[in-house]
Amino acid sequence: MDTQCAEEEMIGVSSSVENITYLEHLHKYVYKGHDRARRWIHQYVDYQQHVICDEIKVH
Repeated sequence: MDTQCAEEEMIGVSSSVENITYLEHLHKYVYKGHDRARRWIHQYVDYQQHVICDEIKVH
């Protein structure tokens, strides 16, 4: 196997692990109560909007 294929395979594996971790956290917070799920999702959305604003300021 050449190095490019090995690197692509590792990227695919790490993406799968990140997706599983995300789903585990989502499941955990949704089933602990509606307030916790709402707070966690709201914080995630705020973080994404903050990142977009920073990218605009850089350009």
